[in-house]
Amino acid sequence: MTTHRLDHRHAIWAIAIAFVVGIGAYVVPNSVAEDAIENTAIAAMLLFGAMATTDLTQHRRAWRWILAGNAMFLLGDTIYSLLERVLGSDPYPSIADVAYIAGYPMIGLGLIMMGRTGSPERNRGAWVDAAIVALGATALMWALVIAPTVGDTDAAPMERWVALFYASGDLVLIAALAVLFGREISPTRSSGALMLSLLSLVAADVLYAVSELRDSFTVGNYVDSLWLISYAAVAVAVVDHEAADRPTPIERRGPRLTAARSVTLMLCAVVAPVVLLFEMQSGNTEHAVALIVATIAIFILVVIRLQLVADELEVSRLELAHEAAHDGLTGLANRKRFLAEVAAAIDDDRHEAVVLYLDLDDFKTVNDVHGHPVGDALLIEIADRLRTITDEEDHVARLGGDEFAVLLVDGRATRASLLAEELLALLRRPVELPQTVVHPAASLGIVQIDGERDVDELMRRADVAMYSAKRAGKDRWRPFAADASEGARTSLELRTDLPYVVERDQLTVEYQPVVLLDDDSIVAFEALVRWDHPVHGRIMPDRFIPIAEESRLIDEIGRWVLTSAACTVADSVGRSVDVSVNISPRQLERWGFIDDVRKALATSGLDPRRLVIEVTESASIDQVDQVVAVLTAVRSLGVRVALDDLGAGFASLRHLGTLPIDIVKLDRSFMRRPMQERDLLPGLIELIRALELIPVVEGVETRAQHDLAMRLGVRLAQGFRYGAPAPFAEAWSMVDTPRRPLDEVVSR
Repeated sequence: MTTHRLDHRHAIWAIAIAFVVGIGAYVVPNSVAEDAIENTAIAAMLLFGAMATTDLTQHRRAWRWILAGNAMFLLGDTIYSLLERVLGSDPYPSIADVAYIAGYPMIGLGLIMMGRTGSPERNRGAWVDAAIVALGATALMWALVIAPTVGDTDAAPMERWVALFYASGDLVLIAALAVLFGREISPTRSSGALMLSLLSLVAADVLYAVSELRDSFTVGNYVDSLWLISYAAVAVAVVDHEAADRPTPIERRGPRLTAARSVTLMLCAVVAPVVLLFEMQSGNTEHAVALIVATIAIFILVVIRLQLVADELEVSRLELAHEAAHDGLTGLANRKRFLAEVAAAIDDDRHEAVVLYLDLDDFKTVNDVHGHPVGDALLIEIADRLRTITDEEDHVARLGGDEFAVLLVDGRATRASLLAEELLALLRRPVELPQTVVHPAASLGIVQIDGERDVDELMRRADVAMYSAKRAGKDRWRPFAADASEGARTSLELRTDLPYVVERDQLTVEYQPVVLLDDDSIVAFEALVRWDHPVHGRIMPDRFIPIAEESRLIDEIGRWVLTSAACTVADSVGRSVDVSVNISPRQLERWGFIDDVRKALATSGLDPRRLVIEVTESASIDQVDQVVAVLTAVRSLGVRVALDDLGAGFASLRHLGTLPIDIVKLDRSFMRRPMQERDLLPGLIELIRALELIPVVEGVETRAQHDLAMRLGVRLAQGFRYGAPAPFAEAWSMVDTPRRPLDEVVSR
C-alpha cells in the first residue's frame, strides 16, 4: 500500500481559499445558503487538517484531539443552522450547545498532551505560570462575563449555567495554552497559528457573551469572523507539519523567564486587584471576597514562581561550576580543577602525595587511521578504567588531548609504583569499539610532592618523567629523576622550535656516497638531514624526526629535504649519479606525497630514474595498504624505492614481500656482529637476489668488512670507509674515481 504525503503548501492555499469562501458567505442573501457555504468551508479546512495528521510523527494524538474539538464546534454550528434556518426554532440552550461545550475539554486535552514532555521538575515553572495566567484570566472573565451572567435575573437558570460552561471552557483553554507555551520550545509557524486559533476562539466567545448580555449580537459581524479565523488557523497549524513536526529541542531545566513572559505574568497578576478596585469604586462589593482571594492566590503564586527562578538559577550555577571544572567528553576533572587539587595538597603539606602523569602512546595514529569518533570513544574508555583503579579520595583528571593525571592523596612510593604497574596493565587490554579493536598503551611519569611548593614546577617534573618513559620505549613508567630534567628541558625546547626550522633555514643536508666495490666508484649519494640549532648546535635526525612524526611536521620537513636533495644533485653533477632520500612511513600515509615527488622532480629537473626513495624498515608502518598504493604510484613516475635498514626490526620478511621496492639496504648492525653471528647474511642476500632486488651493505668501516661484502657477492656498499656524511661538494671529492649512475652498474 502506497501512502502519499500531503503537500502542506498546497493545503495551506486550499485552506486560505476556503477561508475566503467562508467570509464571502456573509454577503449571500439567503441565510440557509450562507450557513451551508460557511459550514462547508469550515469542514474543508478541518478535513485538510485531519489529512495532515497522517504525516505527523510527533503529537499526532494531540492534534487529533484538537481537531475533534473543532469538529464538535462545527457540529454545533450545523445543528444550530438546522434549528434556526430550517426549522425556524431558536431554542437556548439547545442540543447544539452540548456539541459546543463538548469541544472545549477535547481541545484542552490535546493541548495538555502536547505540553506533557520533560520531567515534572522541569515543568513546575510552566504549571505555576499557567496558574497565574488562569487566575488573571478568571478575574477578567469574572468582570466581563461571569458576574454579569450570574446577576442576570431575566435569564433562566439553565441559560446562565450554559453561559458559565462556555466561560469555563475558555478558561480551560487559556490555562492549557499557558502550560503548552510555558515550556521551553522554539517558536514555529505551527505554534503561532495554534495560538492565533485559540486566542481568536476565546476572544470571539467573550465578545459574543458580552453582546448577548447587551442584546446587541448580530449574525455575520466581526465575532463570526473571529470564529472563522480560529478554524482556519488551527487547520494551518496542523497542516504545516514541516514546522509542527520538527524534533523537540533540548530542554533546559525550566522555562526561561523572558521579557515577554515577564510582561504577560505581570499583566495577569494585576488583573484581579484592578477588577477589585473597579468593583469597589462602583460600590459593588458582592464579589469582593472572591476577588480578594484571587489576588492573594496570585500573590502566593508569584512568590512561588520567584522561588522557582531562584532554584533554577542556583542549579544552573552549580551546573556551570561543574562544567567549568570537568572535561566535557570524559566527565573527569579538567586541568584547572586538577591543578587546584594539587595546590591544595601542597598547602596541606601532604608530602607523601604523588602525581601520576599519563600520556597515551601513538594516540594520533588512532585518530588518523580510525577517525576522531573512535579516538573519542577510546578516551572515554581510558577515563572509565582510570576511575575503576583509583580510590575515591584520589583525583583523576583529563588534562587535555590524550593526557591524563592522577593525584594520589596517600601516595607512598610503594603504592605509586604498584598502581603504575596495575594501571599500565589495565590500559593494555584491548578496547572493543563498534568498528574496530584498539590496543592502547601509555607512558607514565611519577613525581612525589615531597616539599615542592610550586604547582607548575611539580607538573613540569611529572611531564619530564613521562617523556623519560617515552624515550625508554613507551608503554612503561618512570619516576622523576633530577638528572633527567636538563635533558627533558632541551627536548621541550626542540619541540617548541621544530615548527620553525624550515622557515628559519636551520636545516642542512649532508651526503654520504654509495660505491661500487669493484673500484670504489661513486654510484649514488644518500641525503641525510641535519638541524643546526642556534643554541644546541647540530642535532642529528634521530632526535628530532620522531618529534616531527608525532606532530605531522614530518610532511613539511620531508618535502624540503626531498626538493633540496634533488636540486643539489641535479645542479652539481647533472644526471650521471643517483640520490636517495629517506622518507618516513608517515609521509607515505597521505596521497599528497605523490605530488611532493612530482614537484621536486619538476623544480630540480632531475631525471626520475636518478631519484631513490628510502623507506626505513625499522619504522612502524600502520597503514600498509595505503603505503603500498602510494609507493606504487611513485614508482610509476620512474622513481625507484629502497627498503632501508633491513634487519633492524622484525618486519623484514613481511615488508620484502609486500612493499613495491627495487633496492634493499642491509642494516649496519650486520657488519658489527661477530663472525659467528653473520651466518644469516648469505641466505638473506640470496633471498634478495631471488626477488630480483639490488642488495646494498651499510656500515662498512674497515677493510675486513669491505672484503666480507665482496665475498658475499654484494657489489654496492656504504659506510665511513668510503666517506662520512658531508656537504655535497666535499662528499663528491672524497673518492677520486669515476662516477656513474646506479642503473649502469646494475646492468653490467
